[in-house]
Amino acid sequence: MLFLVLTIAVMIVLVSVNLDRLSKSLINNPISS
Repeated sequence: MLFLVLTIAVMIVLVSVNLDRLSKSLINNPISS
């Protein structure tokens, strides 16, 4: 049970970090479609 909670917490942190990087990269380098 504890392992499952820790895994979910790590996944949430990784997703938030990836979204932060993605938003910064989009702001710095806007994609012209």
